[in-house]
Amino acid sequence: MFDTVLLSQAQTRLTERRSARAVLTARRRTEIYAALPEAADIDAQMRSGLVRAVRDAFLGGARGAAALEACRERNLALHGRRAELLVENGYAPGALDEKPDCPVCEDTGFADNRPCACLTQIYGGLQRGVLSRRLDLERQSFDTFDLSLFSDETDPAERESPRDRMDLLQAYCRKYVNRFAPDSADLLLRGGPGTGKTFLCACIAGALAAGPRWVVYETAADAVGYMEAEKFLRDPLSAERADRLLACELLLLDDLGAEFATPFSQSALFHLLSVRLAEKRRTIAVTALTEEELRRRYPPQLSSRLEAFDLLPLFGGDLRRR
Repeated sequence: MFDTVLLSQAQTRLTERRSARAVLTARRRTEIYAALPEAADIDAQMRSGLVRAVRDAFLGGARGAAALEACRERNLALHGRRAELLVENGYAPGALDEKPDCPVCEDTGFADNRPCACLTQIYGGLQRGVLSRRLDLERQSFDTFDLSLFSDETDPAERESPRDRMDLLQAYCRKYVNRFAPDSADLLLRGGPGTGKTFLCACIAGALAAGPRWVVYETAADAVGYMEAEKFLRDPLSAERADRLLACELLLLDDLGAEFATPFSQSALFHLLSVRLAEKRRTIAVTALTEEELRRRYPPQLSSRLEAFDLLPLFGGDLRRR
């Protein structure tokens, strides 16, 4: 599944890349033809021979088949002579050929009616760019994970250290990314300020976005704001953003509990989580509220939704102060 807006942008970039290469190829041909008129003559012979062969092929039967075969043999010989001529004059044998960057899809972006790897690579880069506006994907990733930042002192209440807990959680999140699918679990990252919740979100988002999967990051307050503006103000931009919250493969819902608690916000969050659950679109919610605080803040139907999430509890001091 793709964000259609980003997929369109990726296709545009692929088209621009193809057009730029065509311009360079045409320029190179002009230069070589000027230096080697025989190469230009060979190409002209191949084109005219192909036109005659196609014309004769419309006659069908043995004559048409013979014309195509004769054209193929003649063009192979001409192509060989052209390659020799180019090499003799210091050029690569295929200097006059326009070769696609991607041999699988020939730079169309699609192969076997599916997006090609070259297109998805561009898409993944665009999506990481969008996510990077909100998350520090360069410094917060599985590759930059530094367990030494977390205290190795055992917490009496937890019976383990923040470092040991984070070691388990980051391993869990790596497996979550590697096995991500519609039937993956929804996650609830819970812990105090600066315990690494958003850091884990960035790790997951960066890894899946490069996959690429359709990943959206939003705070609970902004998510409620989009849905409110869509409903009461009929704002098209907010409607588009609200639709993305419902449709994306993975929604990272940060700062749950920091939004204004109103009947509408509770109803909107319940609707968001319920629709995503019914359509098997995964959600990772992040909150600083305890289990008891979540129950007090949200009505039973919403808190029960959250209790069905796999809990990833974090604890320890505020890393940002360190």
